[in-house]
Amino acid sequence: MYGSKKIVAKKIKVARAISELTQSDLAKVLSYDRQVIMRMESGNRKIDIEELKKIAEATNQSLSFFYEDDTKLEPKTTGKILDVSDLSDKQIEAIKNLIDTFRTGGSPSSKNEKRAVG
Repeated sequence: MYGSKKIVAKKIKVARAISELTQSDLAKVLSYDRQVIMRMESGNRKIDIEELKKIAEATNQSLSFFYEDDTKLEPKTTGKILDVSDLSDKQIEAIKNLIDTFRTGGSPSSKNEKRAVG
């Protein structure tokens, strides 16, 4: 076995978040349904080493990343995790757009005001 099932499941989620991929994005890259990624991340699906290699490649992580204990994660990295598994792709996209707005120094209300005026 290549690490605890729980650690690997969480690391898939972390790797996906670091890579700024949604579950749907990762599923598409791997030619899976989004539900498969959801089950992997929740620890409700076995993952063989070949699948883990594909996930590592898709998320630009080394295979050893998935072996490490959660306590070795940098605080900054763990802060990037947001559980959106129960949201639709449209809702996830709206959240991503909101985050991008804040990163560029805007505010959601100013965008709405511009639309109403323009």
